[in-house]
This record gives sequence, structure tokens and C-alpha cells, in this order.
Amino acid sequence: MLEEKNPIVLYHAMTHIGKEGIRTEEIFKKLNGLSLKREHQDKLIGHYKVGDLAIATMIKLGE
Repeated sequence: MLEEKNPIVLYHAMTHIGKEGIRTEEIFKKLNGLSLKREHQDKLIGHYKVGDLAIATMIKLGE
């Protein structure tokens, strides 16, 4: 689900990954790529971008 374009789907996928502590190399690669999405079109909620949530998810996973 981390390949979706819909920011709501990405939000739910990353939240689930963080809550469940899912740690794989593939997930870290995708989260790392998503962490670069910090432009206006990557907006989630308020001022937060997809990249912000990807970074928060990696921090939660201890990366």
C-alpha cells in the first residue's frame, strides 16, 4: 500500500506499520523514498506532508 498515490491510504498504511512494528528492508526503502515527499501536493492534514509521516513512522520503528 505504500505505492499508492492517495495520501489517506498512505496515512493509514504508515500508521498501521508503526503500530504493528512491521520492520522489513522493503518497507524501510519505501518509507525512505516517501520521506522526500514534502511538496504542497503531498499534503496530508494541516501543514503535515506525506514525508513528515514517513519520517515519524521510521522514528517509531527505531530507524
